[in-house]
Amino acid sequence: MKDFEGYYPPDFDKLWDEATFVFDTNVWLDLYRFSQETSEVLFDILEQLKGNGRIWIPYQFAYEYHENLMSIYDKIDNEYNEREKDLEKQREDLKRILNRLKNRHGFEVEAHVAKAQKVYEEITQSFETFVKDHKRRLCGEPLLKDRIAQLIEGNYGKNCPDSCREKIRVTGENRDIPPTSKDKKYGDLIGWFQILDYAEKNSKPIILITDDKDWFHEYKGKTKPHPRMVQEMYDKAGVSFYLYKTGIFMKYARDYLKSHVSNETIEEVTNRGKYTTQQESSTASLMRRRFRMRGALRSMQRNVDIMHEELRLSVQSPDTSIIRGALRSMRQNVDIIRGGLRLSVQSPDTSLIRGGLRSIQQDVDIMHEALRLSVQSLDTSLIRGALRSMRRNVNIMHDELAQYTHLTRLLEDDNTTS
Repeated sequence: MKDFEGYYPPDFDKLWDEATFVFDTNVWLDLYRFSQETSEVLFDILEQLKGNGRIWIPYQFAYEYHENLMSIYDKIDNEYNEREKDLEKQREDLKRILNRLKNRHGFEVEAHVAKAQKVYEEITQSFETFVKDHKRRLCGEPLLKDRIAQLIEGNYGKNCPDSCREKIRVTGENRDIPPTSKDKKYGDLIGWFQILDYAEKNSKPIILITDDKDWFHEYKGKTKPHPRMVQEMYDKAGVSFYLYKTGIFMKYARDYLKSHVSNETIEEVTNRGKYTTQQESSTASLMRRRFRMRGALRSMQRNVDIMHEELRLSVQSPDTSIIRGALRSMRQNVDIIRGGLRLSVQSPDTSLIRGGLRSIQQDVDIMHEALRLSVQSLDTSLIRGALRSMRRNVNIMHDELAQYTHLTRLLEDDNTTS
């Protein structure tokens, strides 16, 4: 039905036979990031499509690609540097955890530390070799940028004049379907209108390949073109429209274009696509998790301070009823701390913090049981003994919580500056 084209799937056999393929900026840039084998597979597909006259690139996408071209090598270097830091951090975290087991529980760690050190050295050396090979390929002959330039040459559209951009900006102010202009740069929206114009002038259905999540409509965990976006293409140009993430595109290229694409290649591209779509939101999400953890630690630290004072007064008091009242109050605080620790341990933040929190949680569980028994006990000496033991644990917890609160602040600061 013409008025509801967006709600029905296209004839995929016909679409793949007739469509012009449009590749977003991120696809061209990912050719620099993929392994050599995967890049060659994608190059083969692109060259096959160009040979059949089936590639076209909006001027906006070509412009964005060239704007990012100067910095792509720096970005790849930064990514590799971050991974090297991650490896070193994991090594240091493991070493601290093992030393903690030794210092607190007498666990012999020397042999394990030596084994871990050897494993991390092997991983680091292999990674350094991989990085050198990748950089050598990027700078080899023919240059990747020259190969990509040959694919783009003669296959991109005209620039959008200022008057056109202003019209798109005004249109984008109230647009509520992909691609939106929430970043106020309107790049995706300009590219989309250029695609619409091309499809109308050439009466060609369009398949767009992108790993930018802002182009997709998500419903029940699945992504697809927004129905109103498909309808917009049909109303403007009278043709079908569909879009794929790069990994899915390569999977179907194996079927429809008879391209030689291995499952390993699809897996690499898909994983890279997930990284691309999550990269923008991961930093903000990590900041939120760290903020929640930091807040939970501070709350627990306040409860520990209250317990510390109650324990100090209770140990000195000769009145059993006062002791019981303090114990009940502390038990409530311990229950609060247990809940906070349970959530914090499950947080997907650093392993060092999780390890420390697990240790504190063990102390709290011991205190919880001691409090339960002490509240029921009629033996004042037994209660005082339990209180002294708990006071020692509270002192340890106080120091550890202060340490991990400070650590989350440092992690947050590092993430802000990186």
